[in-house]
Amino acid sequence: MELSNPDKSELTVWQVPVQHRSGSEERPLTELRHVEVVALGKLDELAVSVAAANIQALLGLKIRMVPPWADPDYAVVPGRGQYNAIPILKDLSRDLEDSTLRLGITSADLCLPFLSFVYGEAQVNGKAAVISLHRLKSGPDGKTAPSELFLQRLAKVAIHETAHVIGLTHCREQGCIMCFSLELEFLDELPMAFCPECEQERRRRIRA
Repeated sequence: MELSNPDKSELTVWQVPVQHRSGSEERPLTELRHVEVVALGKLDELAVSVAAANIQALLGLKIRMVPPWADPDYAVVPGRGQYNAIPILKDLSRDLEDSTLRLGITSADLCLPFLSFVYGEAQVNGKAAVISLHRLKSGPDGKTAPSELFLQRLAKVAIHETAHVIGLTHCREQGCIMCFSLELEFLDELPMAFCPECEQERRRRIRA
């Protein structure tokens, strides 16, 4: 199922990054017209839809919703209770047409061999990204975050990681959605927008 063109004024869009990126070599710019959004395991359909709609609204990429995949329990890290993002990315990047990217969304807590956790991980200028809902649900004093705040965080993470896939890197400009943010407090303060330089690069990357 593809999303119809949204009215951007009716959407709420948002980010999060990670220090390490599983990148690929520079590849020719192509017509990146579709992003497949896939739930990895059983997820709230509203959360998946919010991520998809915001990617389409801010990045200008068409969205294709695909049936959920099985939970990627093959990526479980023994003794940590977390999922290693690297094998999940490898799985997500398989069997894709040149014009298609893929974003996986999981409720599992993601990590890397050398990082205790990540909100998401992406192949910079590659084919796939994966994001986690797990830590985005955390609120003050250990309580669950309000639904609106959780969805805002989710949208930001989804946009940020998908932007990495089309080739954007971290930005030092304060207030750009491509800024690196490790803490949720910093993420919550970020606006849903690219700085002028990153916006120009976004347009170039998707041939907008």
